[in-house]
Amino acid sequence: MNLKRTSSDSSESSFSSKKFKPVNPSNHNERVRPSAHSRPENHNISQETTIGRESKLAFINHVIGTNAHALSKYYGGQKKGMDIWTLEVIQDICLSRLDVFRKQQTPLQESNDSEVALQSSDAIRNIDAISDDAVFIYPHVDHKTFNDTPSASGIRALLQEILGTTSLQDTYLRALCSFLEGQDVFVRTPCTGAKDLCFQVAFMSNRVGNGKDTTLIISPYPLLTAPQVLALENHKVNHLSWSAATGELIRTLRSSNGVHVVWVTPEKLNIQEDSILKKILREMSCAGQLARIIINDIHRIRSRDATYRSLTSLKDLFPYVPIMALTSQDIGDEIERRLKLRHCAHFSQSFNRKNLCFTVSLKQATVISDIIQFLSSFAKDSAGIIYTLTDRDCRNLTEHLVAKFDVKEILEEMPIDQQMSATKDWKDGRCHILVITSNASLNIALDRKDVRFVVHHHIPQSAQRYLEDTFPAGQDGLSSQCRLYYNVVDYKNLSSSFELELQNQVYEMAKYCENDGVCRSALLLQSLGETSDERCGKCDICRSIGQLVEQDFTSEARDIGRLVQSLSGNNITLSYCRQLFKNRQIGSTRSQYSKFFGTGSHLHMELIERLFDKLCFLGIINQVPSKRNEVAILVRPGSKIDTAFKTSFCLKLKVPKNGFDQGTSAVKEGSLANSPTNSTSPFENEIKHNDSLVLREMKSVRLKIMRDLGCDSVDSVLSDQILEQLSISCPSGYQGKLRV
Repeated sequence: MNLKRTSSDSSESSFSSKKFKPVNPSNHNERVRPSAHSRPENHNISQETTIGRESKLAFINHVIGTNAHALSKYYGGQKKGMDIWTLEVIQDICLSRLDVFRKQQTPLQESNDSEVALQSSDAIRNIDAISDDAVFIYPHVDHKTFNDTPSASGIRALLQEILGTTSLQDTYLRALCSFLEGQDVFVRTPCTGAKDLCFQVAFMSNRVGNGKDTTLIISPYPLLTAPQVLALENHKVNHLSWSAATGELIRTLRSSNGVHVVWVTPEKLNIQEDSILKKILREMSCAGQLARIIINDIHRIRSRDATYRSLTSLKDLFPYVPIMALTSQDIGDEIERRLKLRHCAHFSQSFNRKNLCFTVSLKQATVISDIIQFLSSFAKDSAGIIYTLTDRDCRNLTEHLVAKFDVKEILEEMPIDQQMSATKDWKDGRCHILVITSNASLNIALDRKDVRFVVHHHIPQSAQRYLEDTFPAGQDGLSSQCRLYYNVVDYKNLSSSFELELQNQVYEMAKYCENDGVCRSALLLQSLGETSDERCGKCDICRSIGQLVEQDFTSEARDIGRLVQSLSGNNITLSYCRQLFKNRQIGSTRSQYSKFFGTGSHLHMELIERLFDKLCFLGIINQVPSKRNEVAILVRPGSKIDTAFKTSFCLKLKVPKNGFDQGTSAVKEGSLANSPTNSTSPFENEIKHNDSLVLREMKSVRLKIMRDLGCDSVDSVLSDQILEQLSISCPSGYQGKLRV
């Protein structure tokens, strides 16, 4: 856990952080502020009686509240008859004076040794230590109308009373204390932690302050489950859902009953426009009724999303309303600058999940059967999530799984009510496996505690997104598996669909998959700015220690480069090119190519596949989808083909110490670096789910011939490589016209 509290010296800092100067009547335009520390009455406050201190604090708080109310009106547009210079000077003097009281006052310590002792801060409005009698400073309303801010023990007591639990991680406890104290807060936490914080603040919204103020929660997706919504209603927390119509929001906010919590999307808030909802919120702020603002997924402020970028003006509209910014990304300083947060407290929750086992498997044409085999290794009622890139993949995978497993699918194109219904069935245990399109998962809270596995059918777009996707796994503390299926073709296709910034993120994720020496858990944490010198001991890399040996394959890599160059201009598929590299006799009738055929005959076919994929990842060769056959992959020289022939080029791979056929199960299981070899079954690759129509028909014909002749080998008729070449050269319109 990392706790960072900083104070800014910029012009956007709170008034109390500026240096005061004597008033210079000749320069009235310059705001000059007398220092509260230079006044003679700043004697040792600790020598005063308790009653005297409390009386002065009450008076100062009363002045701050009254003055801040006037400031809010001024910034809200009601400038007539107001002198902003005078208002700001009064605010500065009062806050500075209040700081003197707090620094000279000995804070009371928590009586329970297990409570969190909060560190002091140099920010003026931070309480040196949160204790049970801490004074709550909220500038909008007279201090006498507020209860004391809950201390660490007070928050736990509230959680026990309301939720029946005192369990709260130290990071979140500190963040809640600072936020309810009235301080701007940045919290870096996984998405589930962000939802928990919003839930806890919502529950306490009618128990802190005067119990009638409003907490505004901004999120692009719903944060509460149906049971949580019911719990809010049972505890008399008046709330409006983010999906409520704008008219309903306006009527309820203007009603005399008031609302404790308002959930809105950035689009509904519509800060950029002069909307009615924004006008009402400004009126509430001026009246001291808008208590706090929480923004979930604040990292979206960096994206093209204009509605999120408009949130940078929140502090201009509501200068004295504390903001809590939640994200899973380590961008606290940038968010503090963009949102103009003042004396922002930074909190960070570690992403290190020691009960998760990360593995990467080579994605081949048999990926669905591989997934079925992986799922079959778990108990029948084990809960899990499978992410796919597209709705098409999601449907296809679900069709293959539904016969053997209890599966529900969630597509991006589904209406939100159908998505929520499927999610509820999964959470309630009516189904155990959820197959979901990656983009659809952004709008759904997948927070079932007993998730035993998370599978990615496709490479995620970033390490950050991957960790978010795997966060639901093992929430009960028990061991869980996180498996990712990866190949270079998926990486290239995904990368080409993004702009440069996102391409870099995909590249980093591909490097994570290509890695064969660094602990996967440590590598993921490193991508998020966390350092971990310890190996997890559970990932496929850690389990392969001592079973792998590094070998130099520079010469073979150059031979592959020369082979691909010699075939340039021909429609040669990737699988056929691998066969040419392995077996000289396949191309014996084409003498112009024979010079490079069979140069990899001493290598295992699995190793040849790894070499081709590695060279593709490095840009030395390129894999291109065929225009005539959407499934077939053609091979071409890559943009960096020349680097393979430089003297500085070197390519080393880790291979099983005992060879591929004798590799141990610990190495083979789920490992990209040492993927299991293909089965020798003659019918294994007969008709694959993702073959083109022509190729499927060709394989059907071949299968019939093999059965008629009693053959036990596909090569005795026509090999897969030859069929792929034929399917590419087959003229269009021949589908369905093949005959035995």
